[in-house]
Amino acid sequence: MNTTNNMQNRLSGLALILGSALGMYAQLFHPADPETAADLPRYAQAGMPIHLLLYFGVLLILLGLPALHARQSDKTGALGLAGFLLLFFGLPLVDLIHSVVFANVLETLVAGTSPDQALALLTTAFSTQPWVTLEMLGNPLLGLGILLFGIATIRARVFPSWNGWLLIGALILNFGANFLPQVGGASYGGIALYLSLVGFGYALLSGQQTVPQPATAAAFK
Repeated sequence: MNTTNNMQNRLSGLALILGSALGMYAQLFHPADPETAADLPRYAQAGMPIHLLLYFGVLLILLGLPALHARQSDKTGALGLAGFLLLFFGLPLVDLIHSVVFANVLETLVAGTSPDQALALLTTAFSTQPWVTLEMLGNPLLGLGILLFGIATIRARVFPSWNGWLLIGALILNFGANFLPQVGGASYGGIALYLSLVGFGYALLSGQQTVPQPATAAAFK
């Protein structure tokens, strides 16, 4: 059983590392938002590979998150469970749907219509009730999940505490983005979030932990 759990942790850790590395790359090199309709073709061309990487990155992260929660669930209790569930559903609501739209739909709109028409259609789509509802749900769920999971991690002391602090730092950076110099379309909060998940993945993959293990019977022989 322990061998099976160790293998699951390693595979989940590897999925987290790969997925989070893709997510971090996408957040770092995300193209700047188009300021005019004339900027849409450039944005669509530059953004398609970036959003595809982000899409597959989020899928890999979702594969690894359950093992991450399970590894410290005995110590985090209800707080950790709430943080995990909010993070698990909030992340795809924000970055998965966003990736599908901007990797496929925008490219199709730009290719099939003029930039002005594409911008008008995109603006209309973002004003519809389903999209507005997803936006209203996704960002609060993800933000609260990051906060609760970060606090639970710090309190549990199963994983290195810097992972939890970096999660909380990602939330602070996201709120303070307007006060920081902008480099292209890079998201400082997004980079910090995915970097933290890389750290969690490495801890799972390597078996790294901070809680001392109880002495075994062999230690007294």
